[in-house]
Amino acid sequence: MKKQLLILLSLLTITFLQVKSQTSFTSGDGSMTITINKPNLSGGGGGYEQGVSTKTVTNEYRESAPSSSDVISSIYREKHTSEYNKAIGAWNIRDWDKAIKHFKESQAYLKDTKSYESWIKLAKGLKEWDKGVDAQNKGNYDKAILFYNEAMKFFTDAKSMQELKDNIRECYFYKAWNEGVKEAKARHWDAAIAKYKEALGYHPDNQILKENIIGCSMQKTKELAENFMKEGNWIEAGVYYNILIKNFDDHSYQSEYSQCLSEISAMNQYGQFNSRLSEEKQKLPFINNEWGN
Repeated sequence: MKKQLLILLSLLTITFLQVKSQTSFTSGDGSMTITINKPNLSGGGGGYEQGVSTKTVTNEYRESAPSSSDVISSIYREKHTSEYNKAIGAWNIRDWDKAIKHFKESQAYLKDTKSYESWIKLAKGLKEWDKGVDAQNKGNYDKAILFYNEAMKFFTDAKSMQELKDNIRECYFYKAWNEGVKEAKARHWDAAIAKYKEALGYHPDNQILKENIIGCSMQKTKELAENFMKEGNWIEAGVYYNILIKNFDDHSYQSEYSQCLSEISAMNQYGQFNSRLSEEKQKLPFINNEWGN
């Protein structure tokens, strides 16, 4: 009996220790209970001897609070960068007004408020240059010349200045050529020839212009010959028919020319005829090789 009592006490002791090795927490409304195992107390080194660490944990990274000037400088740098990037973006798409605007706003945040003046000046010049190119491509040569001249105020390098001068020269060239075409369509032969010669002054070897001058001269000669023939002015008519046949190689007027010569012979006016013929032939550009004004 005594032995049985000792066994029972031992079992109760083990059960008690096992129960004490757990801690349960129940929610306030009794709906949930959780059990947390505590460290095992049996045997050595169960963990209960470990003390709480007294080492102080610190954050070694230290930076003083920024001063008001630092904050302002940081904001200025951000604004400067933002405006500068906008200026570059506008520059790349050739939006010169926006590029100028953003460069001005960007440099306002710098100590040197003139930092981008050279770029602003260049953008102004390129703006006028682009306007000149646009006008030239549309055939508005007078406007193009004005824009190119304005652009030259913003450039000093020899290459840019020469390119602008070349563009202006081309504008004068095509302006004169187009005006020559306009006059020729209106059958204003002398005015057309004058404009073609003006254009030829810019490009002396342009064969098309030379052919245009010859064509206008030929049409003028035909009209003069026919008009003088109608008036019965045999000498003048004979002069221009001779030029058509001999110089323009147009033999369709051979009968008219023969009639003129017959009348001139009857009037015994060959001397005057030959004098006038020599005079008029010297006016032909392909005779004296004087294609200019």
